Amino acid sequence: MGNHLLIQIAPITLSLERFAQLLQENRILGYPALCVSLYVFYWICLSFYRLTFHPLAKYPGPWLAAVSPLFYCWVFARGRAGPEIKAAHDKYGPVVRIAPNDLSFATPTSYRDIYTKQNGRGTFIKTEFYKQISMGFETVGFASEDRVDVHAKQRKLFAPVFSAQGVRAYEHLLLSTMEKFLKQIERIGKTDEGVDIAEWFHRLLYDVTADLAFGEPSGATDTSGDNYWLKLVNDNINIATYVDCACRFAVFKFLIENFTPKRALEARDRHVKWSIATTGQRILDPRREGRPDMLTYLLENKNAEGVTLDEMTSHLSQIILAGGGTTAIVLGAMIYFLILNPEMLQRVRDETIHLFNNSDEIKAPALAKCEFLTAVIKEGLRMMPPAPTGLPRYSPGETVDGHYVPKGTQVFVHPWTLTRSEKYWKNAWTFNPERWMDPNSTDVKEAAMPFLLGPRQCIGQNLAWDQMRVIITKIFYLFDLELVRDIKDWPSECGTFLTWSTTPLNVRVKPREGALSDPFFARPPAKDE
Repeated sequence: MGNHLLIQIAPITLSLERFAQLLQENRILGYPALCVSLYVFYWICLSFYRLTFHPLAKYPGPWLAAVSPLFYCWVFARGRAGPEIKAAHDKYGPVVRIAPNDLSFATPTSYRDIYTKQNGRGTFIKTEFYKQISMGFETVGFASEDRVDVHAKQRKLFAPVFSAQGVRAYEHLLLSTMEKFLKQIERIGKTDEGVDIAEWFHRLLYDVTADLAFGEPSGATDTSGDNYWLKLVNDNINIATYVDCACRFAVFKFLIENFTPKRALEARDRHVKWSIATTGQRILDPRREGRPDMLTYLLENKNAEGVTLDEMTSHLSQIILAGGGTTAIVLGAMIYFLILNPEMLQRVRDETIHLFNNSDEIKAPALAKCEFLTAVIKEGLRMMPPAPTGLPRYSPGETVDGHYVPKGTQVFVHPWTLTRSEKYWKNAWTFNPERWMDPNSTDVKEAAMPFLLGPRQCIGQNLAWDQMRVIITKIFYLFDLELVRDIKDWPSECGTFLTWSTTPLNVRVKPREGALSDPFFARPPAKDE
């Protein structure tokens, strides 16, 4: 080539020598156009590199994903990362490049390779994304902590809180809040438009976790009106997704880091101040002693020595963020699919109703042995996994399912793809609890890991299981439910960010004929306070 180095991309051939000559003669329509030309030229060169010489160039995927973050941002910011990344996997295979430095995996083996600690292998640590959901505290909550040794200490601190014994000790807090929830859905569900059961599951679980964490419910089940704290928590993960997308572009990252809107800062600060004040008051409250909840367990744990008020509050806030919404989503899925499958609903009732004389007796220990109820919950978790779009990690420079992934690459397993793959599930799009009970089933159960696995698996799964068993059983013990509108595929209607953004799931609620004599119906109805 000599002095005429040519760069050829698609049909464009540009002589660098000629380009330099035009710059010197200022014949590119002035300095603004000059800057634009240089920027375009930079992106052409960068795109060429990412498509050909980049360490991830060998991995298949949409060409737009290889050259820029636009594909990633387009699917995540619209809440379509579930179905659209699955479509990419269907087209390109089990490993897909979804951004210049990001890979999505869709094999059961990838779960083990990315999320577990194995001898002789480096650790895949959490990405910067998780710090976006730290809610403004000075201390990063344990769910966002990326330092392995620090997280191990924090998890040890919370182990008694989420043990089977600990969870059962404060089951009464769920039951007392659930009474308000049941009265509210009975009141609202009588109307023609029914009650949005998906929204009210969020209200219930947020109230319960707030009571467990801070010693008082949020008031979300007291009224059907807007609840500031519920909205703040629900919006936080979606906002974190938008921020993550924006920060993939240098100019937007600079603006976010330096010019965050005052309103957003005030909302964050309000939450932090309220949380710290509430936790501080709870610690000093003499009535705390003898009341089993998360804070009591933490303060009695010798591993809590030296933990500051900000640290304690940050951890508790993330429990509310991570716990309430994810459980609520799976409950919505189960309600939806059981209404569509009345024979399955009747089987749940046949298995559970005879265990109790009335609804007040319904508690988790007696339900743990109900095999079909357990299978229904597992299938609900498969159909709507709590984190449908994957939990990102940085590769330390290791292989994932036989594929070497360079250090610093962001990777995740894409649950939406795995749980809907005909390769691993017979009739993958069909709600079929029997698959979890059939010893001859050919389904690959390892393709569904709703609580993850390894040292970062969900610490609150004991709590989630107890809550789901009790809530589903109580609802169908007391009520008959019907959908207000014909919904073909509710999960596909919902948005998929890190977790789900649910669309309305309105149901009409009426007392079950065989339950009219239950003590619940003799108690005063709910008021919209």
